[in-house]
Amino acid sequence: MTESHGNEISVEDIKAWIHGIGLKEAFMLYQLHKLLENKSKMIKGEKWVNITYDELHEELCIWSKSTIKRLIHGLEDHGYIVSANWNESKLNKSKWYTINYQKLKKLDPITFQKMMPGRGSGDKNTAVNLAETWCKHFKLNEA
Repeated sequence: MTESHGNEISVEDIKAWIHGIGLKEAFMLYQLHKLLENKSKMIKGEKWVNITYDELHEELCIWSKSTIKRLIHGLEDHGYIVSANWNESKLNKSKWYTINYQKLKKLDPITFQKMMPGRGSGDKNTAVNLAETWCKHFKLNEA
């Protein structure tokens, strides 16, 4: 990630995410990143977003709720997403999410693929092509 721009995401970041953790996982992180940029609340010095699986499904209607849950849980289990309950009411069990940008900066695709067999693009050229197409679509700057 570009140090001088905080948590800005570059084409190189997207390439590393796709290659290291897979296309769906990278897309989920990107969507969460956008939510953190636009709909977040500062809690203890970090941006957090409160969103339900139903709301994520509305945002990402290309996937089923079960796929979204599986992606979120996998990213949580491996420390790329952090969740907490910052709700005022103890009865409200909805989760708040943030991204562990420090861990993403250290993303090692080979180590992750050993932990999660079958994940990752497997082909660097495919990851590069997907990242470049994706970044053009979302108009990401090559920082």
